Amino acid sequence: MFYEINVSKQYKSLSGEIRYAHFFATTERSITTRSDLRNVYEALVEKFPEPEYKLSVTCWEKKGRQMTQDDIDHMIYRQEPVNANL
Repeated sequence: MFYEINVSKQYKSLSGEIRYAHFFATTERSITTRSDLRNVYEALVEKFPEPEYKLSVTCWEKKGRQMTQDDIDHMIYRQEPVNANL
């Protein structure tokens, strides 16, 4: 599991509307604990204040499973897994 923080920057559209566009985001290896999340988020909030910037946080989870020999053989030689969830 990891957390991603996205920072968006405010801009004015051609029609004069205030909008936000992606400015930058943290990477997968940057924030892997709640403690990291708190520290990085607090630092970014201080450096990129609202309303000029907007921060959002996404929690990403990964999962995996051990493959059987049949699964491996099908993936390598037939390009179709036995288990459709692979």
